[in-house]
Amino acid sequence: MKKQNSLFKTMPHVVSANIGKCHKTFELLNPYREILSEMVRLYDKDFLLGQSLPKYTPLTPLDFNFNTSLSARHVQNAYKMVYESLASWQALLQDKVRELITHSSLNDSLKTILYRINYRKAWYVRELILDWHIDENGNYLVPDKTNKPNFQDFISEEAYRMSLCLIKQARKIISRPNLKKIRTLKLNSTVANLEVKENENNIFNYWLRLSTLDKGNPVLLPLKNNPYFIQQLQNNGTLLKNVQLSFKEDRSLTIAPVIEQPTAELRTSGNVEGLDWNFGSCLFATSSGQLLGIQLVEKLKVLDKQVTELTQKLQKENLSPNPVKLKTVPEYCKLQTKISNYVKNEIGRLLNNLSKQSIQEIVVEKLFFKYGDLSPQMNRICRRAGRKAIETKLSRLKEECGIKVTHVNAAYTSQQCSNCSYIHKQNRNRNTFICRCCGYKLHADINAARNICERRSLMVKLYSNIKERKSLKDRLLEHHFQRCYHSGSCLSTSGNIRSPGTLKHSV
Repeated sequence: MKKQNSLFKTMPHVVSANIGKCHKTFELLNPYREILSEMVRLYDKDFLLGQSLPKYTPLTPLDFNFNTSLSARHVQNAYKMVYESLASWQALLQDKVRELITHSSLNDSLKTILYRINYRKAWYVRELILDWHIDENGNYLVPDKTNKPNFQDFISEEAYRMSLCLIKQARKIISRPNLKKIRTLKLNSTVANLEVKENENNIFNYWLRLSTLDKGNPVLLPLKNNPYFIQQLQNNGTLLKNVQLSFKEDRSLTIAPVIEQPTAELRTSGNVEGLDWNFGSCLFATSSGQLLGIQLVEKLKVLDKQVTELTQKLQKENLSPNPVKLKTVPEYCKLQTKISNYVKNEIGRLLNNLSKQSIQEIVVEKLFFKYGDLSPQMNRICRRAGRKAIETKLSRLKEECGIKVTHVNAAYTSQQCSNCSYIHKQNRNRNTFICRCCGYKLHADINAARNICERRSLMVKLYSNIKERKSLKDRLLEHHFQRCYHSGSCLSTSGNIRSPGTLKHSV
């Protein structure tokens, strides 16, 4: 479990081992995959019967009743991976069920019971007993520090059946973890011990002693030095006993030691920067007028051409009744990995450079990636890689740099004028924004970034429905009419003259 005021970083190192050592290490992958998937299946079966997830697993493979070539220590390590994966999955289910209860039309008393069932993750427990406090008027209250529990009662049949419906719906949305094709193993010190062995050449200062399927014959894997790893250790970093072992498709290995560092204090001075992103003329545009990631977009066009040509070539060569899936073609997978890694690295580099500026808060919109000049296939790759990379990096900005990140509703930010707040679909034309009311001209992405920055002061839900979006639009237009250059007489989105008196919502 993550400690308070701490952040954890994995530092990948290239493994420079001979073929024999790599072969012994790769022998661990399939047995791990088999036992991980079997454990997930068995413990989910127990979960469906109302049993909670045990913290520890049986000590030996024989006790676990599963044939495996892994030792007891590896089985225990495998269960820790399963425990973390299932616990995280159940937490996501818990959040989804809570959301379903909140937006349901059930009565308040039934909602209260369902919330309490969900808090205990006891969706499948048929005879669940809840503590209550009964007041002088006979009302059932949820116990707290003031109202001590004085009564116990089983949940009703209606509450039990409703909890089953809710968790069934949540499981349809959030599927069970699939560890059959896992390529990264989280190993603790019982099976993988990181040793320091400084040498004259200063090439391999760290070695991993890894237990293999050959009992009593571990392998020593040399880690090629990573300067950033040394830098983070010197920056109040503490080396933990866990490592991540990754198996690459080209039969190479990487080992990532884990470092714990104290979180940074929140910045109390600096600018508030709005951030707009897409794959248009650049990746990021800031409210201060910066356009970041212009070269990335140009590079993606080149890579997109390679993806399109390769896809067309494979489709022509594969005209059989049972065509081979593109994901199984090594050349195609390698190119996809190259694109994903390039997008992730560029996003990390750009946000790192931005964090070095005098900024105390970054205001961002809901993530959306789409660029008309790229193929649908490339857009899918960039959305997957880009969204995950940005979400991960933004969550780290507060911990690593002390920068607060605020998310806002991005409705109409691309259509709204940052100078007079007028909204019109035709205000934006590709990369140029020209207001149809005041004539203000600006780069479209910078204009959107400024609207995003200003949006933080509005009390607007992060996600809104059609009715709420219309209400927001009226509020923004009312704000425009208060400072309109044409005394409140300008074209609305429908092309008709609209006066401030027709608007019902004010800022």
